[in-house]
Amino acid sequence: MDRIEFLKENLTDESIKFYRYLKESKNSDIGEICEEMANKFPELQMHLYGDLKVIEGLALSLAVIEKSSENKRKHFWVGKTIMVIDNDLNSRKFAQKLFTKDYCKLLFAENQSDVINYLYSNKVDLIIMEVLITEVDGFELIKTLKKMNRDIPVIVHSSCNQKNQQDQCFYNGCDDFISKDSSKKEFLEVVDFWAE
Repeated sequence: MDRIEFLKENLTDESIKFYRYLKESKNSDIGEICEEMANKFPELQMHLYGDLKVIEGLALSLAVIEKSSENKRKHFWVGKTIMVIDNDLNSRKFAQKLFTKDYCKLLFAENQSDVINYLYSNKVDLIIMEVLITEVDGFELIKTLKKMNRDIPVIVHSSCNQKNQQDQCFYNGCDDFISKDSSKKEFLEVVDFWAE
């Protein structure tokens, strides 16, 4: 079995962690690292020496491909470009953690100027936004987004909990609304629905 086939067949969570550990290993003794890999994966023994960096890079790339394929079966947002309009740091961190950069492209906008620039320079597949943002009327921004491209789904992910505010989001053209109090599972279900 050649090493590529071996790696493809053995990219479990455990081996991905192992390869990432090697990538960041402070151990400068290549011999020791090779021995560690050889003990864990005897099939790689013949290929390790003199080619460690190539194997590390290959394994990491294949790991990402494998994980992306696995996620693609679960989530329709994989491979898409998502713009998040929110100037709340915690909300941005939440999105960054949820939509890992290995699986999709994330664009963060805090104001109308950012939004317009991103829309002109990127093929955006989905917009997730807070309407209660500083410097711009979020409700009016929904109208602007829909005028620029009505085909891009706009999901309002907001802390506003008054029904009249939620109604205003839909009146101005948003495709869906989900409260920031909702669970991660509920949020992903909404994102998946509109990303499909």
